[in-house]
Amino acid sequence: MSGWKKLAAASAASDPVNVETIFSSTLYRATDNGNATFVQSGTDLLTNGGMIWFKCRSSAFNHALCDTVTGIQNNLIPNRTDALDTNGDSQGRRVCDSVQTNGFTYGTGNTGSNGTSNGEYCAWSFAKQPKFFTCVSYTGDGTSGRSISHDLDCDVGMVMIKNLTRASDWHIWHRGLSGINYGITLNQNYSEFTNGGILTATPTSTTVTIKNPGYDGAGTNNNGDSYVMYLFAHNNNNGGFGNTSDKDIIKCGSFTGNGSESNGTVVDLDFEPQWVWIKARTSSQAGVMFDNMRGVSSAEQDQVLYPMYNSAEGNPQSFIAFRPDGFQLQTDNYEANGSGVGYVYMAIRRPMAEAQTGAEVFKATYGNASGSQPPGWSSPTGFVVDASFDLNVGGGSTDNVTWGARLIQNRYTDQIQNQSGNFWYQWDGQNYDHQNGFRDSSNGTSDLGYMWQRKPGAFDVVTYQGNGSNMTIPHNLSGDVGMAWHTRLDSTEFTWVYAKPLGNQGRIQLNANYAANTGETNWNSTTPTDSNFYVSSDYAVNNAQYMLMLFGNLSGVSKVGTFTGNGSNQNIDCGFSNGIRLLMIKKTNSTGYFYFWDEANLGTTNQPFWYIKNQTGLISNQDTIDTYSAGFNVKFNTSQSINTNGDTYLFYAVAA
Repeated sequence: MSGWKKLAAASAASDPVNVETIFSSTLYRATDNGNATFVQSGTDLLTNGGMIWFKCRSSAFNHALCDTVTGIQNNLIPNRTDALDTNGDSQGRRVCDSVQTNGFTYGTGNTGSNGTSNGEYCAWSFAKQPKFFTCVSYTGDGTSGRSISHDLDCDVGMVMIKNLTRASDWHIWHRGLSGINYGITLNQNYSEFTNGGILTATPTSTTVTIKNPGYDGAGTNNNGDSYVMYLFAHNNNNGGFGNTSDKDIIKCGSFTGNGSESNGTVVDLDFEPQWVWIKARTSSQAGVMFDNMRGVSSAEQDQVLYPMYNSAEGNPQSFIAFRPDGFQLQTDNYEANGSGVGYVYMAIRRPMAEAQTGAEVFKATYGNASGSQPPGWSSPTGFVVDASFDLNVGGGSTDNVTWGARLIQNRYTDQIQNQSGNFWYQWDGQNYDHQNGFRDSSNGTSDLGYMWQRKPGAFDVVTYQGNGSNMTIPHNLSGDVGMAWHTRLDSTEFTWVYAKPLGNQGRIQLNANYAANTGETNWNSTTPTDSNFYVSSDYAVNNAQYMLMLFGNLSGVSKVGTFTGNGSNQNIDCGFSNGIRLLMIKKTNSTGYFYFWDEANLGTTNQPFWYIKNQTGLISNQDTIDTYSAGFNVKFNTSQSINTNGDTYLFYAVAA
């Protein structure tokens, strides 16, 4: 048994395999300093083997693809027909220097991965893993019907073959094409065509049977030529991934476009994707690629790359929205949703590992003095940021709290504290276009950032479009919904808070100091489940755009609960072991604001805090809370009416 198969068998028998360990979309800025530079992607290609696909986003450089089968220091060009490059560019500079257990080292100046100083790049890493991806090499023998063995160990969704010896197109078989005799090409805009078929039979879980010679005479099995074959799985309720080993992470399918921008074709995956490739099969169109790191917005426009072109990203375009259970097209463009046009796609699930610590869910930190890009924060998050607050607390006052999220990319509001309701604006640039933070820079040392990562059990973000009726909104919290913030993105409205302790007919206005409302039906009088949230038609206006932030009760990580004030001080046990990194408190039975304490300001005699009201500033002269290993200690505070005897308080805490 090979080393990789031993590793896979050991993994299957013990630790669950999550998508983030075998696939990653990674953004980085090239140095072009003559040195090989390490990029942490979190994907292990040293142990498992696999493939990395590079593309410069800021300049018109060729795509570049490297794999461990043909040699990681060699490379292919997906948008061209070139044979395998074993020498690097004209100066011998390579796309990829090496791979490690948690990332890769890109080369020294090759335009495929490091062409310009401070150039923006993306890299998609695919680790070899049963039921996800594998790659094999072989030498052509000129025989039609030849079987090539592989170790994907499941249904094959897509096969891509490239001749390494000579110039030849990138040939693709996909399970969504019209038949085994049909094929498409990665580097051309051709529709499917019968003389382009590269296989003689539907692939099995262990073999692929290839034709000779293939459409262009050298494409699949020319005698004596060398080839590489990339195989992508199709999971159909048999993926075997995740904590319970029953989740799918990759699907290859087909759909027909409807030509609608406002109500585009919906593709059901039973999971939320992070990466999607689409190619028209009945119309001659370029393929398109999207991922949630470069920017896919449910409310605005998306960053798109084309496998057949060397072009930079250019201006964002409205194409697609990623949903909790699939994706929806938001265009009439024939490249993705032309009316009556048939398409094939490949989709990969977003990260799925449950949070183990509070540090994986939330980070509070101040900006640094230099405002360096990106992200300009003095203490990096250590995770991809999915939602954020940004407020300047210098000079004794607080600027408006800026609120945003990855799923809406360049939408933001700075009116969260507006008593008349907040409105979401369009922000220039891609503000979550980073691996570790948000925005291109902070406003300096007085700029306080709150950053959350979506993690099953602890935190999730959902967007949806209203249909004018009561709605069930799927989500991926995959745990107990302790609290949710609900806001409309295309109109001035209040942000309303659902809190489990208030029941399914209670709500609180986030941007006011009012008591909680009871007897309301906005949540459709239905308690959220670990996979669905419920809203009435009032929160589902036809074609209106909405966002939900969901905060979970996850043992040892995050807690939503209530306590009754005692007029003195008391310990609130959250089940933590080392105190808190974030605390929010709100009085529910009478007036009182949403107050916040955070790790960036804890540790002084009086723990500084702020609250959602315009120009409040950071308050540091009042004694309100203390740290406590299992949670927090709350004191009686007359100025802010915190812990007043007999009053009821809602709290949300994240463990340190």
